[in-house]
Amino acid sequence: VMALLQATFTLPGIAGLILTVGMAIDANVLIFERFREERARGAPFKRALNAGYDKAFSTIVDANLTTLITCVILGVVSSEEVKGFATVLGIGIVASMFTSLFVTRLAFNTLIAKGLLSDLKMRSIIKSPSIDWLAIRSKFWPVSTVLVLGGLALFTTVALTDKEAIFDIEFLGGTSVQVDLKPGVDRSETNIKEAITGEGEGTAVAWLNRAADQLDQASVEQDAAGTRFTVSSPDLHGGELASLLRGTLRNDLARGGVNIDGGRVMLDIRPERGMTAAMFKSAMSRAVLGVRKAADNLRKARVIEFHNEPVAGDDAKRLSYEISTVEQDRGIVQAAILATLGSDLEVQQALRYQIVTDQDMADEDAAEGMFVIRDEHRFLSDVLPGVEAKHNIVDFKGGVAVQVAMAGDEEPQTVKSILQRLEDVRMRPGAEYGATRNTRVFPLGVPTNLQDDEQGYRSFAVVAVGADLHYRDDLSAWRVEVAQNHLALVQDAFGSEIAQQTQQNTVFAVILALGATVVYIWIRFGSMQYGLAAIVALVHDVALTLGAITLSHYIYATAIGRALGVSDFKIDLPMIAALLTVIGYSLNDTIVVFDRIRENRGRLGDLSTSVINRSINQTLPRTVLTSLTTFMVVMVMYVFGGSGIAGFSYALLVGIVAGTYSSIAIAAPLLHNPRTLNSVSSVLAGLGGVGVVLAITDSEQMAVRMVLGAIALGLAGWWGVALNRKLPQRGPVPAGA
Repeated sequence: VMALLQATFTLPGIAGLILTVGMAIDANVLIFERFREERARGAPFKRALNAGYDKAFSTIVDANLTTLITCVILGVVSSEEVKGFATVLGIGIVASMFTSLFVTRLAFNTLIAKGLLSDLKMRSIIKSPSIDWLAIRSKFWPVSTVLVLGGLALFTTVALTDKEAIFDIEFLGGTSVQVDLKPGVDRSETNIKEAITGEGEGTAVAWLNRAADQLDQASVEQDAAGTRFTVSSPDLHGGELASLLRGTLRNDLARGGVNIDGGRVMLDIRPERGMTAAMFKSAMSRAVLGVRKAADNLRKARVIEFHNEPVAGDDAKRLSYEISTVEQDRGIVQAAILATLGSDLEVQQALRYQIVTDQDMADEDAAEGMFVIRDEHRFLSDVLPGVEAKHNIVDFKGGVAVQVAMAGDEEPQTVKSILQRLEDVRMRPGAEYGATRNTRVFPLGVPTNLQDDEQGYRSFAVVAVGADLHYRDDLSAWRVEVAQNHLALVQDAFGSEIAQQTQQNTVFAVILALGATVVYIWIRFGSMQYGLAAIVALVHDVALTLGAITLSHYIYATAIGRALGVSDFKIDLPMIAALLTVIGYSLNDTIVVFDRIRENRGRLGDLSTSVINRSINQTLPRTVLTSLTTFMVVMVMYVFGGSGIAGFSYALLVGIVAGTYSSIAIAAPLLHNPRTLNSVSSVLAGLGGVGVVLAITDSEQMAVRMVLGAIALGLAGWWGVALNRKLPQRGPVPAGA
């Protein structure tokens, strides 16, 4: 199905595949455990086999549908990377339900009908125990409370006081730079990371600290008109000075106001700014502080190899790396990388550019820079206002055009170089949307003769069309899948900063998914208590996992951390995929126990201690078996998978243990204590309200955050008290059916 969709497996997508495999195994384990129970009761082989499928059916459907609901919501609301997780998992859930409930049953019945199968012999490695789980909850719950509150407190403290210690670039925003090594240059990912983030001489961090000192000592001259400042330094060339200063003076510079001449840079200030020599010196001081801060940010940069291809006719390879940092000033990052790795790179610096828009056209897409190529259009001048070039675009009807104009001080670019940039972006993880589009670059304006008789331009039109989706087929789908994706491809090719929307989209999507899960379980089990108990178990597992991730920041350099292979893990998109996997796994585990409780309860209105204990004990062999198989797979990934998935595997290991424990010791026993369940749910709702407020408001708005958080906590407490007054001391609300 992924091949038919022409989709690419990203790391979050691999997480969805792992959970798919785990849930597929679990479905078969459920069926076989039911078959074993029927055989133990003395049922004939064929009847026992059919009963195994029939009795496991509702459990498998409930466990998979709750996860499928989460997938649909994440796929609609969340960020692109998390959508990859949701897509793969959703496909896997549908496929595994079909195979486990239909294909395997058909295979068994066919073998029986042909006389090739007369019995199935099974070993009872794990026998059903007779543990009184409710009696020992007084030991489990205090430990869980301490661990959950401790994990949440640790995570919240670090998240509020030192975000960069726990969050990665996807949540903080920053800069991502692609570096392509020259053919034959062989430098490993570890070597590149040390060259960028290391503290020794010759690293990018050391160069930035040295550059800050040299910028602080640079000489400044002001011309007679008072609008041009010339900055020179004996140790920094003009291009480096421009990169270090441009970010700070961005709002003050005139159009095309950066001119480089050897070891100096001339900066033209807009006359209306009225900048004096003292004001410029103050701006220089801010720039120095910005460079020192950039050095600190670059120490935590992430380096990932994403392109490794052989050079034609040679044994050498062409290596490419992506360097991501929370530093927002792209110019400073590029200057440091070029100063450190410049001799080994096929240099391709990001271009300063502007996407041309048209606010006067009625088409809302044109206001964002996406011009529709309609059926009546024949030439590019028919599509782009003010463009006189008669480029034929008949082959691109139903597609989109994006016009790019480069800044006045940028060097002219060739059509070949722009095409190469687009191709490089297509090779990056997560940019598979451009792979199936027919794309072409048209030069605009007057050409400039470059070396080797090539012609360069300062403006280009990049057009694309998808054979699978014409704008007339479905305008809303076309806008998202063709136009917006094409615009993103062009922006990435010319150079753009990473957005900060990931955090808010993901938080909103997860909360929405959890709410939908409560509603579904409420309907299926006839009581909201089941849904609340499942959510409490989810929060328990995620809190423990977040606490373990945060703890890695403190123990990775200790003997214990080194022995366990722990690194300074951060919350990035792969880690979010791991947390979503933990949620899906925990939910699946909990619903299996709940389904057995519902079956054992039968028509009884209340839940007795014996029903809950018997249900947990009956499902324990399945729980342990599924958890062990999944745990072993993830442990192999953690030990041998390399640094790229170490954090992902670490979170999964913690989450599997927590999810197995919570379904037995937390979720099921809570059904017997509805008042405790609703009190815990109220507190968690309040804490969740505070967390959402903290996530969606700026750090300066502390008063607003505290007020909104207090309101959320108060409403949650009132809701819990209101529910408690209506509930009996023992047993959940009687089932509706």
